[in-house]
Amino acid sequence: MDVRELTNVPDYQKILQTGFAANRLSKDWIEEVETLIPSPVIQHPEPSQRNSFMVMHNDPYAQDSFPTAAWQSKEPMNGAETKVSLGFNKFISDSQPHYRASKYDSKIFLKEEIPQRSTHSLIPYVDINNSEHKNARRKNSHRPYTNDSSGYTENQQSNYLQRKDINTSYLKAPQDDLRSWQQQHQEELLHQHLETQALYDSTTSQTTHSMLEPVFGQLHFEETPSQWEPVRRAADNIIKEKNMIIDKLKNRILELEEDYNVLETNFKQALRTKEDEADLMKKKLQELQHKTISMKEQMNEASSKQMTEVDDLEMKLGACEHQLQQMRTELQTKDTLTSELQTQLTEKTEKAKAWKAKFLECCNSHHDMKKKLDGLQHYFDELPTLEESRIQAQELLSLKAERYSMNTRSENLEKKLTQVRKIITARDMRIRELEEREKQLRLEVQSSQSQAQSLSDPGKENDLIEIKAEKERLERDLEKAKKLIETTHLKVRTTELKYQAELRLSQERLTQEQEMVSSLKTEVSTKEEQIERMKKSMKELGIQNQNLLRKSLQTQEQLRLVEVKDTPASAELHQFMLQLSVCFSQLKSLVQICTQRIHGEDPDLSLLLGVEAYKSEQNPRTTSTDSKAQSTQGMQINQWLLTLGDLRKEMDRMRAFICNRYAEDIGDNMTCATQ
Repeated sequence: MDVRELTNVPDYQKILQTGFAANRLSKDWIEEVETLIPSPVIQHPEPSQRNSFMVMHNDPYAQDSFPTAAWQSKEPMNGAETKVSLGFNKFISDSQPHYRASKYDSKIFLKEEIPQRSTHSLIPYVDINNSEHKNARRKNSHRPYTNDSSGYTENQQSNYLQRKDINTSYLKAPQDDLRSWQQQHQEELLHQHLETQALYDSTTSQTTHSMLEPVFGQLHFEETPSQWEPVRRAADNIIKEKNMIIDKLKNRILELEEDYNVLETNFKQALRTKEDEADLMKKKLQELQHKTISMKEQMNEASSKQMTEVDDLEMKLGACEHQLQQMRTELQTKDTLTSELQTQLTEKTEKAKAWKAKFLECCNSHHDMKKKLDGLQHYFDELPTLEESRIQAQELLSLKAERYSMNTRSENLEKKLTQVRKIITARDMRIRELEEREKQLRLEVQSSQSQAQSLSDPGKENDLIEIKAEKERLERDLEKAKKLIETTHLKVRTTELKYQAELRLSQERLTQEQEMVSSLKTEVSTKEEQIERMKKSMKELGIQNQNLLRKSLQTQEQLRLVEVKDTPASAELHQFMLQLSVCFSQLKSLVQICTQRIHGEDPDLSLLLGVEAYKSEQNPRTTSTDSKAQSTQGMQINQWLLTLGDLRKEMDRMRAFICNRYAEDIGDNMTCATQ
């Protein structure tokens, strides 16, 4: 069984973390304590069959714990000729202080000076010179002492069992009183006193006592928790220095034990090999025993001094912890009060958010209605007036008459075209007949010339003269006929061109008139659709106005109930009522504008530009005191109902008038279609 024994003072940080001493520490201070690096803990295992020995440096709160030095024997013991190798693994940072223990001196000195407030863990510096000699001395280092006065083995076993119980009690975190905890701690320190038996300088105790006296002298019980931080830091530094001194003493004890074991082995070997030199060795052994006894006495004295100082410091620490626990209980009571106040604040903020949401919904609905009213106003502005519609109807009638006249004219022109084409075809036939006759005459002339040549007799000269005269006459007739044909052809061509130009112009006019008629038809259809949309929108506006008025009345009643419950919200409710009155006046002005436009009257410019609404918006700001005085009395619901009834009557009249006008327009369109 490889059982490891703790030889260090118990770690106060571990005690605080596991909730020892009746949970006297809060979470906040534990988190601050955890930031500090704890003191090193050296664990010594019991020797095995091969006599292996290991020194471990474990940091219980660090993420990784590394061994500082490890001595292991590689070969079994064979008397004095066994060889032991030393495996040394160092993990030393440049910023940490190191110390080393000499081999045979009684003093322990530091390699560097240790600062008072150093938070770094100390790692022992081991001199590895003459390692084989040391390992040979360590072979029998863990053999129990045979001193009658000490009884070391029994004390060691009982100390281990008590230490094990204490460590398990840390994990269970008992709810003991401060005094019981202090007693357990004192017992633990007594066991360490019996274990260590080391030397200790008086200077270290004086420095620690002088460090704590001014700190505890300046403390008062009524100070804030922030002033306890230097006390805590000083206590942590003292604990670290104490642990460091204990480590030095332990290293010194180990060296002395090694020296003692080496001397014993040398003595036994001398007895076996050299019997003649037994007297000298006995003398040396007695001298060494006297030295070891004197050294143990010195170690006991130093450890007793150290334990007394540690007890004083622990008593002071217990008092400080008790005061800190009282302060934490007061802080917990204050935290409960603050949590209650926070719950009340959250409830009030939720109520305020709910009222803000309602107010935003009302504002959004109001903005939507304003947008719709602006769109309708733009739509009404774009719609034509009665005079413009009459002018457009007259233009339509005149265009229809022009179209009818143009159609009749185009028909007459087409008839004339057909007649001219018939004349042209007749003249073309006559021209062809004349051309054929001309060909026949040419043939006859050629035949007559041939006959004249054949008839060259003088008796027939008279016949030739007659034939020539006829020929000249026929040529003249041909020329006259050609001239007539050309003139007639030119006249026909000019008439054709004129008729074609007139046809083109008439066709272009027809297309333009048709386009005009189609555009007018589309305009008429769009206007009719706009009128229908306007009627539908007016109906929807009437319904929306009624719904809005109902909602406004409901909101007014709810606001009055809320004013009774919550007096601070009366000013906001009053502003909301003023905004409602402004919206109602704007709706009324819009209805008046619509009625004026329907009757063909000029609308009021003040209503169109919204001057009265602007004045009504300014008046509530200027006369805020009067409105507050009136809001205390409250507006009567009957007055609102009367005004709403008047507005509904005006809306009904406007709707009836629009319906009548629409029916008249439909009748006019029907008469036009029948014509």
